[in-house]
Amino acid sequence: MGGALAVLAAALLRFKAGRNVTAVYTYGQPRVGDPEFSSAFDGILGSVTFRYVNDLDIVPHVPPAQLPGRPLLRMPDSATDFLRTLENAPRHLLEALKPVVVGEHFAHVGQLKLFLADNVLTDDKLRWQEREIMYSGTFADLLRNAPGLLRAQLASAVLIGKRLTDHDPRNGSVPKLAAQLQ
Repeated sequence: MGGALAVLAAALLRFKAGRNVTAVYTYGQPRVGDPEFSSAFDGILGSVTFRYVNDLDIVPHVPPAQLPGRPLLRMPDSATDFLRTLENAPRHLLEALKPVVVGEHFAHVGQLKLFLADNVLTDDKLRWQEREIMYSGTFADLLRNAPGLLRAQLASAVLIGKRLTDHDPRNGSVPKLAAQLQ
């Protein structure tokens, strides 16, 4: 949570308080905002923000870049409103389901600095994408198979490899940063 808070603090200092921010360094930072926030942040602070990621660390991959949204369903305030809602049911249903289809989007800020397993430091976005966790099925399949998919994705994304241990600074980014100094 420290990396996310550092980004939010820098954004508040710059955009709300009008203060100059000279540098932001994060290690294992999750995605903080939507693409609009990320674009605004990078437009002003992207050149002084450095996002260090340790190889297979899972935290920088949360939340996923895209999530299905929640339907916006609510009960009408009165019986009269309920009857009006029934008259326009197809339109109301489409409005309620639009967030599910469009979903929520999240994006990173700053310049990528990726530590590979062999201590090499790179800014190669393709190497980052190789480590990204993505779902490629249809939305209907996601709804139908959600419990099984969730268990399988958690097992492959979290439990296999070094996804959790790579977030530990003592065994992850700190030794790799020290190796860069030598």
